[in-house]
Amino acid sequence: MEDQAKPTPQKRAVSYSKRKRDEGVDNKRCKYERDVGSRREMSEKGASSQSTTKQKRHKGDREKREIVGKRNILGKHIFYTRFNAYEDKINLLKNSREEICIFLKCIGMDKNTFLKDFTQKIEILMKNIKKIDYDQEFIIFGKLELFLGHYLQRNILQDKHKTIEPPKIITKFRPLWPVVTREAKIKESGEEFEKSTIISSIIIHDGIVTYSSHCMTICCVTRDGNRNDVHCPSSVTSFTRISQDMVLATLPFQKMIVLISPTSFKIKRIQMGLYMVTYFEHSTLIGVEMFGKTIYQIEWENNRIRNEFITKEIPTDIAVGVQNILLITFSSINRVICYKVDGQQLWEVETHSLHLPSKISLYQSYFYVLQGQIIYRISAKGGVTKRDIGRKCRSISVVKDTILVTDYFGKPHAIETNKYFWPKLSYNHQLHTPSLKDYIYINDCYNVTNILPMSTSSILIIYKNKKAKLFTDTGEIINQNNLVFLELPSFCCRINANRFLVFYREMKGFQYITCPELGKGPLIKVQTDYMEICHIVLNKCLAVTTTENKTEIHILLINEDKVDIIERISLGHYNVTITATPINFVVVDRSENKMVFYSTCGEELFQKYLPSYGSPHHIYSDNVYFYVLFKRHSILICYDIYGEMKWQWQLPFPVHPHIAVFQGTVYLPDTQLNRVLLYKYQD
Repeated sequence: MEDQAKPTPQKRAVSYSKRKRDEGVDNKRCKYERDVGSRREMSEKGASSQSTTKQKRHKGDREKREIVGKRNILGKHIFYTRFNAYEDKINLLKNSREEICIFLKCIGMDKNTFLKDFTQKIEILMKNIKKIDYDQEFIIFGKLELFLGHYLQRNILQDKHKTIEPPKIITKFRPLWPVVTREAKIKESGEEFEKSTIISSIIIHDGIVTYSSHCMTICCVTRDGNRNDVHCPSSVTSFTRISQDMVLATLPFQKMIVLISPTSFKIKRIQMGLYMVTYFEHSTLIGVEMFGKTIYQIEWENNRIRNEFITKEIPTDIAVGVQNILLITFSSINRVICYKVDGQQLWEVETHSLHLPSKISLYQSYFYVLQGQIIYRISAKGGVTKRDIGRKCRSISVVKDTILVTDYFGKPHAIETNKYFWPKLSYNHQLHTPSLKDYIYINDCYNVTNILPMSTSSILIIYKNKKAKLFTDTGEIINQNNLVFLELPSFCCRINANRFLVFYREMKGFQYITCPELGKGPLIKVQTDYMEICHIVLNKCLAVTTTENKTEIHILLINEDKVDIIERISLGHYNVTITATPINFVVVDRSENKMVFYSTCGEELFQKYLPSYGSPHHIYSDNVYFYVLFKRHSILICYDIYGEMKWQWQLPFPVHPHIAVFQGTVYLPDTQLNRVLLYKYQD
């Protein structure tokens, strides 16, 4: 009975807590012990509180003690239930951690950042629970849930992650749209057109224009059935679209052009029969005569020629594109060449065949070149993409989503196109070539035997009459006192800007000439007959000789009074040409069509075979690059010191026997207009 009447420390603690709640002092959640140590701590606190409140506390009756006991049992039940719930919640988060990481990986996010922050929050929560910090327990759980919410909102629920799906595998090269070809049905009128062969067609706005060689008839048909047929007195050889619904056709044998649309046609006479034409601007066209090489710019309203220039080969088709650049195909070379309308060459693109004719169509900023079954799409800068359409065709016309081609049986075919039809990555087969930089007028260009650039602003011209003149880059003669050689030099080479070296074969002697005075030095006699000589560095030169039935290369030191041979290199034959730079020299073997590279001390380094353009005529150098001239095809190819080709150039006219190269500029004599053209390569 005494135990029941006397309140225990735990009961006093509960009673004390009850009074404090009644007074409104403590409104927080009750604290419960977690283990034995915590209960002992609470007992000690209860004992201390008993000593301070013993005199003030009244004894409660039995009914109140029973109510307090029931509340104590209910509080313990609430504690264990809530603790177990929170512990289950933590375990749930731990167990679902792997699932969350897998989910983050699937959407392409970094799981390590999530695990770091998540683990840190869990550790803080568990640490506070072990310390029985019940107030912080609720706050930490709130922070953890807030952390998860912010993490999802910041990293997953943003606009760029609204649609959560596995990452797509993106291939490096997308598949091309297949070539879908369907035969174009053109309704013919009358029996005479049923068996006609269409050799050319061009698409216009809401219609098509065709030409039948069998009937010599131009037919303009629209989608609504309207047609306009024009019977021509002779063959039509070329079409060009001059507006959305009008086409210009040329009749070279009648010296006429025909302008036809679905509702009208006009006939204009011009002063020459143009075999190929393309529309330029206003009432101006660009064309070429049959078997001709001259490109004419003609105004058909006034019937006058505005401009003209000459190409190397006979054109097979021409087209004017953006920025007024002119693309021309040729019959005898597998290249498409781009010009300005004034004749300046810009770049070249190599095609796959020498025998198949090429036709050009223009749409927006691209040229479309048809050669056999290959269509090349060429940009204004020379970038190339190509497609094989699987059918050899003879004409092409391009619009927005369709390419219209005509095969060799006269059947038109339509090819559907879209943005996936052409390869995404273009290749660059264009061969950048030198462009005309300047020109210098000289006298009697036919009698020039040698051109020797002394500097960027002075050129030495040697004539057959044993005279030499020094010109500026503007064409003025620097020294009026012409130099007269002892005899016509067999060859000469530049030493530096102040002097050059000549060799007289009959006299078997070298001679230095100063510039710009053109003063002659003493004759330096030698015992050897040299075929060719070039400069290496300082007074060191390279020469070829064929004395005593053997061919050798001599490395020479040429002083003011004597010549020393410091190295001899034996060759198999004399059909060679040489050139040198300060770090190496090259021997071109014409018989085997190759270049052999040597060091300046005479050690053979490597060999490089040349393309099959016939026997190389000569090789030049400018201390950085080598230039091989193929005279038969008028082709100049530039190589670096490692034998890699830098560019290839088709010369604009048959080459003069003597050209020159200095610091990347090609000096090319124009015998027709008595001038020297300066072509500069722009990298």
